Amino acid sequence: LAITCEEEKNPEPIDSIEFKSTKAFSFDNKGGDKTISFTASGEWTSSTSAGWITLSPASGKDGAAMPVLSVSENTGSSARKGYAIIQCGTAKDTVSVSQSAKDFVSVEPGFFSVGNAGGVYPSKVSANVDIKMQLNPSSASEWIRADLGQADSRGDRTLMITVAKNDDVHSREAKIEFVSSGLSAEIGISQNGQDPVFSVTAKNVQSPAAGTSFSVPVTTNLEVTASTPSWITSTRTAE
Repeated sequence: LAITCEEEKNPEPIDSIEFKSTKAFSFDNKGGDKTISFTASGEWTSSTSAGWITLSPASGKDGAAMPVLSVSENTGSSARKGYAIIQCGTAKDTVSVSQSAKDFVSVEPGFFSVGNAGGVYPSKVSANVDIKMQLNPSSASEWIRADLGQADSRGDRTLMITVAKNDDVHSREAKIEFVSSGLSAEIGISQNGQDPVFSVTAKNVQSPAAGTSFSVPVTTNLEVTASTPSWITSTRTAE
């Protein structure tokens, strides 16, 4: 009978990270600070995927840890995502970070110079908020029609602007405005008038001593007045 005695070996410690807080954080466009809470079995380190995400402190010893997750302001027009990695020995875990975009309303282009014949003009309207469209002045609806399409996944819409023919000699202007709470954008529209026309067919008329009546054809798209001496009476008629 043989009996042997061996010294009992202690098991190798297992690296671990146990989160007490959520591992998914969301921020509005202004950013801010939130606390991550976890327990590490040993010394831990961290890294982030982008410069707009930081952890403080970025490393620590074993036990409970509560580093502050800081996100800077998002001044862009697109939401963004990133992450922070916590590592303790062979153990590694990821904290996801998402941030919304800054509220915005924009148009492109923001101005149209239109000939007197009118026409159809496309424009792009972009927004990540609900917007209201309005004509200024409202009476411009007599010569401007604006059809706003549905927004795509990026918040872009196509606006089709139809401008009617301007039969007047005077130019005219209007704005299509897009407004939301504290935000606005506008498209300016300026339309030329008709070219001025003025012609007189008969410029010299010989009248007998007894007097007479005669017509002087005048072609114009202008507002005109006629002045005569006291012995001549003029009457205006329109065709």
